Amino acid sequence: MRNAGLIPTVLEQSSNGKPFWRVLVGPAQTKSERSQLLRSVKDVGFSDAYAVTN
Repeated sequence: MRNAGLIPTVLEQSSNGKPFWRVLVGPAQTKSERSQLLRSVKDVGFSDAYAVTN
């Protein structure tokens, strides 16, 4: 992500006792910004990325 100019935040979490890592990029203030960030993340190779809100 950093090589693509994106600044990720990595959160270690667990679900049903199994660890997983959530990677957040953003924030985005507008729908257009969110779409661009998502496109950039997918272009890096994370084709299963999706937008979330807090």
